[in-house]
Amino acid sequence: MHRTTFYSLQKGPAASQILDMPVEMNLIDLAPQLSDFADTAAVLANLDLVISVDTAVAHLAGALGKPVWILLTHAPDWRWLLNREDSPGIPPPASFASPHRVIGPR
Repeated sequence: MHRTTFYSLQKGPAASQILDMPVEMNLIDLAPQLSDFADTAAVLANLDLVISVDTAVAHLAGALGKPVWILLTHAPDWRWLLNREDSPGIPPPASFASPHRVIGPR
């Protein structure tokens, strides 16, 4: 993806997974600068799109009105209301993806 920059907000042990990402991906680790949700909200406010698994960061982005793509498992829990094109808890344009089905705008 030419001229795209990715920012990692991943904290904890899983944060080391970015070391496996290709250098060409242009990935910047912002986790060391994040000490609370205010810091995270400030970063999210400056992003064009948030792509995340089902985490507090994804829900914070939705609450801030940012576009969010949430990656779900093939059989997500009841909150995601299967067989719908949207999720009432996340404002559009939201997209929810799994290996076998996508909920949201295509």
